[in-house]
Amino acid sequence: MSPAPDPSRSRQEVVRLRDEFVRLIEVFLERSPLWRGTVYRMGRKCGRAQCRCARGDLHFSLVLTDRTLGPQQTLVPRPHHVAPLRQMTGDYQRVRHARARLTKLLRRMLAVVDHLEEERRRRGQRRLPLVDLLSEKQKLRAAAASRRRRRPP
Repeated sequence: MSPAPDPSRSRQEVVRLRDEFVRLIEVFLERSPLWRGTVYRMGRKCGRAQCRCARGDLHFSLVLTDRTLGPQQTLVPRPHHVAPLRQMTGDYQRVRHARARLTKLLRRMLAVVDHLEEERRRRGQRRLPLVDLLSEKQKLRAAAASRRRRRPP
């Protein structure tokens, strides 16, 4: 999405982005512990030929994919650990999603702010043209430089 051409709309967008920024920051200011991993229900086959899982009715258990010590490990948590692990892994996912959104938001905000700066500089140049501030010698140099830039190589 390119910056809005109208400075008024750009300012409105900066305000909207600021409000979203404030909402995102709240996620990072929470104090709840995080766990880098995922808790989910996994189906498996036990390998016995006569078992129900051989016909497709798998054995299910809750597992934790853990990435706290490097490479991913699949662990079976104790039943009393499942609820806290779900909370911590869910909070971790929220933080990661908020961080990704924050990155996009800041890029967009910089683009809009750059557009506003450019527009304000243009207004300043229209109000007080640079040519009026230059001495005659500087005007001749600027004109010569401009001609050199326009000349094809």
